[in-house]
Amino acid sequence: MEKRVVLYDHGNLHVDAVERSDGAIVIEGQDLSGDGEYEYFLTVSGDQIPSLVVALGGKPGQDVLALLEQHGERIVRHGERRWLVDHHVMADLWTWGSPPL
Repeated sequence: MEKRVVLYDHGNLHVDAVERSDGAIVIEGQDLSGDGEYEYFLTVSGDQIPSLVVALGGKPGQDVLALLEQHGERIVRHGERRWLVDHHVMADLWTWGSPPL
């Protein structure tokens, strides 16, 4: 069963983090501020989760979703992909629609 937390929900932007059954974390964003809809999915594979926990200031074994929820607004305001890159956490990106200008 997937677990989900809200990272950010203000105005036209909603961002969740989902823990999949395979151990991966997916950051799912939906932005409705442009002329249409823009969705993006950043997938952090299970082998990158320890690095993500450390980047969030956690200790090995801590609940990564709880840490993401705690730091969600800061991460989203920085830009989720940029934040991950800045902290040397690898993630695959998939997008749909046109990003707002």
